[in-house]
Amino acid sequence: MADPNLSMNLPADVPSPQAEAIRELLGTLPEHRQTTFVLRARRWWPTLVSGLSIYPDPEAAAGRALELAAGPLRSAATICMRWMSADS
Repeated sequence: MADPNLSMNLPADVPSPQAEAIRELLGTLPEHRQTTFVLRARRWWPTLVSGLSIYPDPEAAAGRALELAAGPLRSAATICMRWMSADS
């Protein structure tokens, strides 16, 4: 289940569809991983949007980039948790 508090912490300019997808992807991660992702997203959001300003909708492109970044983070955490539980 996605953490509802993440919606307050993501950059305000992240479009709703991407913000919801990011919350869903991060919702299964431990809180410290969610916090790290959100803090980095907030820190680098202006730079990311600026770098994507060549596109017609840089906020949407940046939101999609965050969504793409969140996917492997979740996959890596899932693999790590499976590996750790196999050793038990």
